[in-house]
Amino acid sequence: MIGTFSAATLILLALAVCAAIADWAVIAVDGKSRDKVRWLTKGLAPTLLILALALHVVERPKPSWAVTVATFALCLCLLGDYLLLDSKRFIPGMIAFGGAHLVLILAFFIDQDWDARADDRTLFSGRIIAVAVILVAATLPGRRILRAAVRNGHGLAVIIYMVAITAMTFVAGMHSSAPYGWFAFAGALLFYASDAVLGWRTFVKRTPPGRGDLAVMIPYHLALGCLGTWALLV
Repeated sequence: MIGTFSAATLILLALAVCAAIADWAVIAVDGKSRDKVRWLTKGLAPTLLILALALHVVERPKPSWAVTVATFALCLCLLGDYLLLDSKRFIPGMIAFGGAHLVLILAFFIDQDWDARADDRTLFSGRIIAVAVILVAATLPGRRILRAAVRNGHGLAVIIYMVAITAMTFVAGMHSSAPYGWFAFAGALLFYASDAVLGWRTFVKRTPPGRGDLAVMIPYHLALGCLGTWALLV
């Protein structure tokens, strides 16, 4: 499979992994200069992944609209990354990520020959897992996050966002029946976990910015990696 990718694409992917690890290291270090350094490190991993996907799209013998749309979704994630570096831009950042989830739904639906390649048992398993995760998230952390967001005056924005990421996760579960679809589904579940931690920290615990970021960023970067892997392989 590696032979299907150019050396430049593989280098960009390797650099994206290194950039994610570097961002984790910066988060783990306390210091006044950390926030300034994160303006560079936080967006570096998704930027390199976007470049790798864009290059792979150009190099493919046949264009893929699904991959192109997924790449645009990652661009929205990158925008959200930078907006969330400033706590005053939390809602615009949420809007950017919500848009990314909706665009990913579109990417899953236009993946070529999805229905023709579907396996009924895999499709059923993906749906069951997606529904189980959604129900657990909605009844445990989701309910408390929503109540706290309502008290903070952000209830409507959080409801809309929760609907977007929940829909994306369910569609990704359905998409698990397609070849490499489990990568996309794993990415959606990791995204769900990352956002649950972020929502809990922001609205319930009201943790100061910068604390607990590793619990948010590690599953987030893994989510991008899984979604990027799906986009590279379909």
